[in-house]
Amino acid sequence: MPIVPGENPLTTPSVRLGKALFFEKGLSRTGTLSCAGCHFPERAFSDTVPRSAGVNGDLGMRNAPSLANVAYHPALFRDGGVPNLELQVLAPIHDDLEMDHDINAAAGDLRDREPYATLSQQAYGKPLDAYVITRALANYERTLLSGWSRYDRFVHLADGNALSEQELRGLDLFNSSATGCVSCHSGQDLSDHAFYNIGQYVDYADPGRERITQDPGDLGKFKVPTLRNIALSPPLHARRNDGYLGAGDRPLRQRRAAASEQKPFVDTIHFEPHRAR
Repeated sequence: MPIVPGENPLTTPSVRLGKALFFEKGLSRTGTLSCAGCHFPERAFSDTVPRSAGVNGDLGMRNAPSLANVAYHPALFRDGGVPNLELQVLAPIHDDLEMDHDINAAAGDLRDREPYATLSQQAYGKPLDAYVITRALANYERTLLSGWSRYDRFVHLADGNALSEQELRGLDLFNSSATGCVSCHSGQDLSDHAFYNIGQYVDYADPGRERITQDPGDLGKFKVPTLRNIALSPPLHARRNDGYLGAGDRPLRQRRAAASEQKPFVDTIHFEPHRAR
């Protein structure tokens, strides 16, 4: 089940308020960037560049990941540094590489504007403030669900017509011991939401999970990205950190080096790209 705090029940007014705030550029210092400015709805609420740009034109630390199914994530960000959606809201607003603003100042600017004045009272019984902004945005993000694809119809309804022959061969390979994909990309979200070093680099400019735990053993570990909507959100390995693999029609590389050795991958599997007809 989705993680919904008891002090922030999922209500229609709170979701409507959160949606309005998600597209509100006034949450950024310059009034030029909203949450949707990096998490594009048409791209499964993700970005399409290796590192997302903020209001000052500076590149952020990482790519903006898909927000689909974040309601089910036990920890947020690629390093798992934030435990819930309410706290997550604060990070991009205050980060000088992203929205570069102060949430209290933003609340003051928006408080008397509609629909914020009315929806804030309906949802939380008080004027718009930092508490309301974080809770409303969190609740809107909890409604961004993905899970009824042709793959789901095949798996859950045994619909034999849902997947093509080529896709069925790919699924067999995905589930095979030869690739080991399913050992990490499993469950309803096609991710176990755990943290692994897949041997992408010898030296990591981004320390990953180590940045949070301060444990050297966590160097280069990142949360397993979901594979849902992957066709909509290239570059592929930006889902891990820096967009190394590029667009989906490049060879798909399976990294299998042991994390403890921190070596680049040694096995490469080449797939013929599927061309739309």
